[in-house]
Amino acid sequence: MSRRTTKKFSTHFTMKQFLTAFCLSVSVLFLAIGCAKDDKNSSVESRRGEIFMTQADYNDSNTSYMFSDDEEDAVLYNSQERSFYVNAPLQVTVTSDLELRMRFYCGRAIDGVTVWAQIPGYDEQFRLARFEKVLPFQEFKQQIPFTLDDKLYYTRSGKMIEIMKNDHVSPSDIKLEIECESPLYKQLTSVKPKWFISFGDYHTSGNPNWGKLKPVHARESVCFMLNIAEAFSTPEFEAALRSAEGQLNDNGRVISTDEILSRTFSHGSFLMGLISGNTAVAGLGGGSTYGILEENYLQAYVDDTSVSDIPFHEFAHCLGYSHNGNMTYYGSTGYPPICIKVFNELGKAKRLPIYSRRFLGTRVNKHDQLNKAAKYVPSWYIIEDPELDAIDGGLNPAPQGQTDLAGKEGEPLNFTIGWQDLPNASKATFTPKDICLYGNTLYVVNDAANNNSLEVFDLSNGVKHVKTIRSWNGGPVTSFNRVTGVTRANGKLYVTTMDSRTLVFDAETYQYMTCIGNGNWGENPGQTVHAFDVEVAHGIVFIRDKRKLVFCIENDMVAEQTPYVYGRSANLVEYQFTAAGVDFDREGKVYTTHQQQNKIDVFKIEDLRMRNDNAPLYTIKLNGSPLDVAFHENRMFVSFTGGKLCEINPETGAVIKDLSGDYTKGIEKMTSARGTIVFINRNDGTIRAMDINNL
Repeated sequence: MSRRTTKKFSTHFTMKQFLTAFCLSVSVLFLAIGCAKDDKNSSVESRRGEIFMTQADYNDSNTSYMFSDDEEDAVLYNSQERSFYVNAPLQVTVTSDLELRMRFYCGRAIDGVTVWAQIPGYDEQFRLARFEKVLPFQEFKQQIPFTLDDKLYYTRSGKMIEIMKNDHVSPSDIKLEIECESPLYKQLTSVKPKWFISFGDYHTSGNPNWGKLKPVHARESVCFMLNIAEAFSTPEFEAALRSAEGQLNDNGRVISTDEILSRTFSHGSFLMGLISGNTAVAGLGGGSTYGILEENYLQAYVDDTSVSDIPFHEFAHCLGYSHNGNMTYYGSTGYPPICIKVFNELGKAKRLPIYSRRFLGTRVNKHDQLNKAAKYVPSWYIIEDPELDAIDGGLNPAPQGQTDLAGKEGEPLNFTIGWQDLPNASKATFTPKDICLYGNTLYVVNDAANNNSLEVFDLSNGVKHVKTIRSWNGGPVTSFNRVTGVTRANGKLYVTTMDSRTLVFDAETYQYMTCIGNGNWGENPGQTVHAFDVEVAHGIVFIRDKRKLVFCIENDMVAEQTPYVYGRSANLVEYQFTAAGVDFDREGKVYTTHQQQNKIDVFKIEDLRMRNDNAPLYTIKLNGSPLDVAFHENRMFVSFTGGKLCEINPETGAVIKDLSGDYTKGIEKMTSARGTIVFINRNDGTIRAMDINNL
């Protein structure tokens, strides 16, 4: 129960209560005059009954978490087990087994909770339990100590009393009160609505509009209802409604601000549900019935894609308003736009209880319970916050893993490869587009007309062709379409293609694993706008598409699982590529070329965020059109249109040395490893490797 439930109790006791009260009074008297006898010869410390819990004290014997992914339907949909009032999300009760039970309906932790108790026979409360921190969705249970043995407790006035063992006390005789100075707790308990929230099994009704609300949705719905309860309690919300006074209407009737507030604060309950998304219906609401789409729950944060109109549309239905007016449907004005504006402003100001999606981390955690919503959706507004950083490690995706530099080690090489080095090939069937040198292995993507392939060469003893890959089993496509780039990192091969895909293969078995991009160009979480080059550094997969530098998490490249785009750069200016290159230096920066803009955009990996408009750290202006970039230690090499190869100052763009010659005519994509620079000549279809020390 919450602290709102404290009250005076009857003085009419049963005989059992009388005896309990008598023993208590005697104990208090003895302790007060300093004559209490320690019959058990135990220390005062060992006899103290206060439950004191630090976060380290929580374990499987006393703590579980509500709405865990494996929570049974019989619990989730049972309002006796899962329900709360929005103004009392922290519940403390005594169970029939005489356990102290605490449940916290919130996606954010609070600090410093004290539980005071009172029993018949003594007017003063005593400190039953203290919790240094209460965790999100925590359910705590522990036997009340004085039901097991004689115990000592401090009262509110600071006296120590002894409560004699009583395992027959009734749970209703133990009155509890919560005390907490946490600003979040005070915010949660001071909202004006008193809605009762529970969770519905609407999916069993046979109505195809309803989906199954799962624990992951329940967690999000709890946070959403806490947030809107706070938003609707603010003076900003009332002021926004009053600024639209006379403009809101339903069925031809003007709806006043006072009416909206009255209906909002007096509304009784919401039975939360999930809309399936399999029909044209986007939401259902009326009375206590409240259902919205999965994506509506997930996006209802200012640092996601921002709350949509659907939740407030359905909320208006719950308040009794129809489709005939702008309380639900609207043009340039209406009730939902007012709600959205206030909600977003409060979210930006971190004035909502759960103001960021990062508290729950639903999109970035691997929740198999999600139906259709993407795991990653870049933010349209970034919230920087140390509390959030402590939860998820920060908004920057790196470091997620180690940069694979093993393939860059070894002695320099010198070789030339042409179509003659492939079995059954001809000049028409072999046109190398990009290369990756990894140790003794050279990977080449070939975009010859009707012969797109990945070619593999062994360089351990001269040049030996070992494998051609044109097709495979599994995946959305089973053959290459206009390959553009290739790299290897941490046991995986990445091949970019013009059909907006980056295909991922096992580097040892060449088995297909997964694919970034669904083949339709765009900027949704499962899309890229074509794909021209790829590199992997600091646990991040960087893909250069037609507009932006796109990044995904390397650890998400798992067989038979769909990886999603984590974030993107700002628009680097869309254009038609001959080639676009990506590489990284040893200092944590990523470089990508822009041929028509005569520039290289530089990004600092630790500055990248889960959003769609990451700005470059700086831009290198060049005197020429760059095709590709490659680093060897701290030296940057750039290939240009017109057959030029230059070493460039990575800060200023100045040419340190022009390395052009007859051998660079037709140069396009290139790579560096083992002290070797390897580049493609698109004119004659050859691949050439040279010792960098000789350049």
